[in-house]
Amino acid sequence: LNLLSHTLCSLSLYPKQLFISIFFLLVVVFYLFLLAEVQSLDFSDRTGYVDMGQARFLNEMYYNFFSFLLFLFWVKLTDLLAVQREVSRLVVMITVLLRKLVYLLFFMLIMWIAFSVGVYVSYGYRNEGSALWLTSLVTIIAQSFDSIDPGDDRDKSPFMATIYGILALIFILLVLLNLVIAILTTAYEHAREEVGDAYWARHQYRLLQHYLRGVKAG
Repeated sequence: LNLLSHTLCSLSLYPKQLFISIFFLLVVVFYLFLLAEVQSLDFSDRTGYVDMGQARFLNEMYYNFFSFLLFLFWVKLTDLLAVQREVSRLVVMITVLLRKLVYLLFFMLIMWIAFSVGVYVSYGYRNEGSALWLTSLVTIIAQSFDSIDPGDDRDKSPFMATIYGILALIFILLVLLNLVIAILTTAYEHAREEVGDAYWARHQYRLLQHYLRGVKAG
């Protein structure tokens, strides 16, 4: 979570090597998944039938990979926008606030998994749409927006799943969400104290160092 917060809000503070490493890591992961899917294709069928579901999955992986890659390139623009004083202040304020929320977000993730396991054991493993317990993570959110109605399948014991969904909504929305608001409110003043022209000057100095290093390397 800390790495994600820095990636989203303060990529300008990281060396260029980190961004290049993330790029090549994405390339390696993408082609490893691609190779695994290609190896799973069954070409022994003499009828020439090919499962198009796997082909669509590969196509989806392709677009997901490049969409995330383009997202990283656009976030990298903070390296240039942070030269402006007001934008640099906004970047450091968001970074400080996210640092305060790291442990709470980790706790929320654990509670989310706990509720999703309960939904899976009571209902998900009988439902074709929740063949894996991991998909129950999405099921809890989907139930919040009335995308899934457990009452439609009366023979699949939806009672406990509904109870888990209600408890998850009460705990996450009423307890943890209010706690997040309280933490952000108290951390905002502390973040404003850390924001100043010193950060802006330090960022300009690092940009100048990167530029001079690139000129020397060229």
